[in-house]
This record gives sequence, structure tokens and C-alpha cells, in this order.
Amino acid sequence: MYIWEKCMDEMKSGECLKDCCKEAVDAYKKKMLLKKSRRDSWFGWTLGILLTFLIMFGLVPAGWYILLVTGLCWIIILGDFVKWMYAKK
Repeated sequence: MYIWEKCMDEMKSGECLKDCCKEAVDAYKKKMLLKKSRRDSWFGWTLGILLTFLIMFGLVPAGWYILLVTGLCWIIILGDFVKWMYAKK
């Protein structure tokens, strides 16, 4: 059982301590951040890596729009890495 689930149960019964509630909220936010990151970014990861390899092997001409999309996908990938490192603390 997660700490936030335990504290939510304590909150319902009216026995929750302030420190426990703060820990519960922090743990819940980190859990939701990781869950949202996994759900929202699979497209960015897939497209970014695919376009990178296609450009490297010359299968897609490296026009400004392709480089822009690839760059945006890599920003998503790096953002996910930062979120993962933050949530891991």
C-alpha cells in the first residue's frame, strides 16, 4: 500500500497528521507525474527516434520541417528524463 493511500484512509477517519498528509500529497504528485509522462510521451519517443534514424541513414530528406519535428520530439524525450529524475528523488 502506498503512503498516500494509507494517509487518505487516515484522513477519512479524521486521524491524519499534517506531516503524513504532506508526504501523501507529495507521493501522489510524483506518482501522477510519472503516470502522465508515460502516457503522453510514447508518441514523442517513437517519432523522435524513428526520424533520427531515418535522417541518419538518408531515407528522409532533412528539411527544416523534419528537423523541427525531430527537435521537438527530442525535447519531449529530454523533458521525460528530467521528470523521471525528479520523481526518482
